[in-house]
Amino acid sequence: MAARYVARERIFTGLGPNLDQAVPVFSADDLTLDECQTLVLSVQKSFNDMHQVQVAESWFFELGPSVEDDAAAFINLKSQWANTKDEIEGYRGSSSNSWKADVFMFYSVASEHAEVLRGLRGAETPVVYLQCDSGRGYETFDCVDCLTWDELETLEAVLGAELYDMGFCLRIVSEVHAERDPALYVQAKRSWHRFDQAMKDDEADETRIAAGNASYECIEEIKALRSKPVFFGPDSEEEGVAADDVKPLRLDGEDPIVFEPMRPNDSLRSGYRDPDNYWRNVWLYQQRQADRTNSAILAELRTRAAEFEQIDSENALRSAIDAIAIYHRWPLLKGKAGRPRAKVADNDVRPGLR
Repeated sequence: MAARYVARERIFTGLGPNLDQAVPVFSADDLTLDECQTLVLSVQKSFNDMHQVQVAESWFFELGPSVEDDAAAFINLKSQWANTKDEIEGYRGSSSNSWKADVFMFYSVASEHAEVLRGLRGAETPVVYLQCDSGRGYETFDCVDCLTWDELETLEAVLGAELYDMGFCLRIVSEVHAERDPALYVQAKRSWHRFDQAMKDDEADETRIAAGNASYECIEEIKALRSKPVFFGPDSEEEGVAADDVKPLRLDGEDPIVFEPMRPNDSLRSGYRDPDNYWRNVWLYQQRQADRTNSAILAELRTRAAEFEQIDSENALRSAIDAIAIYHRWPLLKGKAGRPRAKVADNDVRPGLR
């Protein structure tokens, strides 16, 4: 399994000949701090090389402050970039002596260099194809290249449960299949290309669009967890989450960074995707952690109908428990007495995805 790494949203600024001040010109939420610093050096060198006959160092590309460094400055840059990124493609044909041309030049060079950096860690964030079977065989509905193996495990657990509730079975096809079952890998890749083209032509079938929408929401939530670090401290142990469950993360040349599972409270409730059922889902997680079966949890939930909204199925129960666990960085817990998973073929090998 690839090493874990820390990645959070960062905003990059640029200052060019036609810009009076540094402005946001690029952002990334899947690059580590080391990769962000490498991107700055790489892009700056590229501009220095391109404009060596002009005024020295007339172009400046820098990494903006993180939310931990200066929350107010980060939020301000993020707000400015949110307005710019939606219009960035319109800057492509701007006059070469305009500020829009400077912004687009920074953006295009940074985008190209960022893709090179992502390619250098292909083993860490592998390319996988997501397939679903709704009764007519497996068809690819998404291609994912922005998650680590650990994050893909989370995606499989949460998305698999959501698709199961929709009547689909999930299968993840990785590059390992290219070696062990090349026919399956080629089929998955070609199926994705066909579906991608069908979406561009507005001819994609609703089944895979629905699966793709669910996938997108799950991936965005998993990526959002990267920007919610809570550092381990002496008072971090809480009921149901032991300090032993906290995993240290290390960046090359830096001391370990340890992320602490978050303690439930009303401030976290307001940011949860289903705030009305926040405390219910916390309670469900505690019941699962006490090793109670799905049927026992649902039976107990029915006795608390005046307090909590009811859940109709074991699959919905699993989804609620997994969702609250991911939100708080708690360990994902296996259920008991649920519906059996679909049988996986012997050659359906997914390293790190079980």
